[in-house]
Amino acid sequence: MKVYLAGPEVFFPDPRTEGQRLKSICADHGFEGVFPLDGDLDIDGLEEWEIAEAIFDANIQKIDDCSAVIANMTPFRGPGMDGGTAFEIGYAYGEGKLVVGWSSDDRDYIDRVREYFGGRLEKTDRWRDPQGLEVEDFGQPDNLMMSSAVIDVVSDFESAVKLLKTVVTETAKHGVSWE
Repeated sequence: MKVYLAGPEVFFPDPRTEGQRLKSICADHGFEGVFPLDGDLDIDGLEEWEIAEAIFDANIQKIDDCSAVIANMTPFRGPGMDGGTAFEIGYAYGEGKLVVGWSSDDRDYIDRVREYFGGRLEKTDRWRDPQGLEVEDFGQPDNLMMSSAVIDVVSDFESAVKLLKTVVTETAKHGVSWE
């Protein structure tokens, strides 16, 4: 089974090495990991906006070619997850793919937002940030739209792979195939 590996690892200093590490963990559990940077993308001579479109199209195709997504939902550049990963979760969910999340930060979203604003949240009718905007407080690891689109959010990548393996194995007992 092919599994798309969504997350901000593409922005790491050595993303291909990190992608290979994740793919190796997948292989150890019988999955084929597909990293966003896999394959060659011919971008020679393209304008910046064309490069962006080519990357987008390539990643959508990779998700389409997979049966599941494992998404790194660890906060990235703020209290919430990476925006591109959030999109990939939503796209995969809409396409009926299995989606498992993981985050190295086990705090609820509101606790991370509270820290981001230096504790300056105020409880009126609802929790509000310093600009008066409502902050979700559903006991979820991120915005409810992402948290509800995944089977679960576990604490690390290998646990996410193991959870996916369990879901695939248990649903197969009932005649469900995700391939």
